[in-house]
Amino acid sequence: MMLKKHTKNVFCGGRIKGKVKLISLMIFALAFMLWGGVQSTLCVVPSHTHAETVDGIIWYYNVLPGDTVEIAGVAGDNGHGGATLLPTANITIPNTLPVNGVQRKVTAIGRAAFAKVSLFNQDSIKSVIIPDTVTSIGDRAFEGIDLTSITIPNKVKSIGNSAFRDCKSLTSVDMGNSVETIDALAFYNCNQLTSIDIPDSVTTLGAQMFRYCSALDSVTLGENVRAINDYTFCDCTNLESINIPKSVSTVRRAAFYNCQKLTSITIPCDFNKSAFNGDQFFTVSGDEYTITCRNPVGTRSGTFSYTHVYGEPDYTWNYDETENKWTCSAERICAASADAREAEDGVVTDAVTKEPTCIDMGETTYTATFTKPNFLTQTKTVADIPIDPDAHDWETVWLSDDNEHWHKCSLCQMVTDRAEHTWTVEAKTDKETKYICDVCARERIEQIIPPPSPDEDDEDDEDEKSHESSAGSSIWYPKTGDFSNVSMFLFNACSSLAIAWFSHKKPKNLK
Repeated sequence: MMLKKHTKNVFCGGRIKGKVKLISLMIFALAFMLWGGVQSTLCVVPSHTHAETVDGIIWYYNVLPGDTVEIAGVAGDNGHGGATLLPTANITIPNTLPVNGVQRKVTAIGRAAFAKVSLFNQDSIKSVIIPDTVTSIGDRAFEGIDLTSITIPNKVKSIGNSAFRDCKSLTSVDMGNSVETIDALAFYNCNQLTSIDIPDSVTTLGAQMFRYCSALDSVTLGENVRAINDYTFCDCTNLESINIPKSVSTVRRAAFYNCQKLTSITIPCDFNKSAFNGDQFFTVSGDEYTITCRNPVGTRSGTFSYTHVYGEPDYTWNYDETENKWTCSAERICAASADAREAEDGVVTDAVTKEPTCIDMGETTYTATFTKPNFLTQTKTVADIPIDPDAHDWETVWLSDDNEHWHKCSLCQMVTDRAEHTWTVEAKTDKETKYICDVCARERIEQIIPPPSPDEDDEDDEDEKSHESSAGSSIWYPKTGDFSNVSMFLFNACSSLAIAWFSHKKPKNLK
């Protein structure tokens, strides 16, 4: 009996020890599997086909179709052909890497290439400069590292799932203007990011893209975003305002859930508010909305603000006869809603820009200024100053004739300062005297006729005697140059010739 009992105890003890061993083996196997899983999660060894060391950094990369390069990972060079932790916190990705001796462009950043879970990264990376050759950023590419800012080049078209997830030091993102797709969780839990502008090129926002970005206070979405996906801004507890473009047709589940400070959403005046129907935690009532929140549980209310598509402003000038002054008003009307108007009365100042004259009215230029930036300064010039009959434009040059001098108005031709010349001898010779007016500088010349000389007197006496001696003859011959008695001379000459001819032809019987 005792033997059986002992035997039974031994047997039972053996069974217990076997079970313990089996359980121990199972626990060990489970622990090994768990450790392997944790290790595979925490330390990702990059899958690559090429490696190149540049300035103490090993670049792991793959060749893509088209002979371009995808960065697969990065590590420090230990100097003995092996890898170690990165030697620097500031990384500049090269724009080319060699493939079979030929430099190829780096066009992609692969999955988890710089992520904290990568084997040699850990907490060491603080900044990364991405070359402008890159067109895509892969899933988890920069997940969990301590970036403070990032500039995404203009050629990047896609940002992968969780690309910047858990980058808890990231405060600013400068996103290029070619990004089209941003996948889910891209900036999840970037709890120091304060603001972001999504460019017009983006058409898709991934689910939970900004979830738990608790410092984010303002967001501007590009004009081509079509949908705000599930939980996109969920738990952005500091978000106060967001601009939603007309292109958005769907706002999905819990997109703004627990946005406790979101009191202003700006939308176009013709936005279709039924787009919010897809979010059961967001309720619209006219120009107001309510958001469901937690911690504390309840709702928060906000008001829609509206953007308008205004045309060019119209400016209207009016003369107020009661107050005897000009006024100018500006107005522009929204093309989408005629009820939406923006108007302002300008502040008008005036300045004389043209003085009146004896024939023309003077001009005043009125200037209207506005405080609203979309209204420009306007001017209006009016001929409103009466003619001044005394406002002549006297010419500076003297006009004159032989007796007087004067000034003339170039506008109305009126004459002034008319006076006789004041002559002064300027020069004198034996033949002439030159006078000049002391006022207008007009000149006058007088010829001097000299008295006759004694010889000229004798010649005159002889001429008179010759004339007297011929006075008794029948024929008088005039002096050379004297034509006063030409007819008489001719008559006498003809008479003498006739008498001589008849005397020559006397008849013979008269002898």
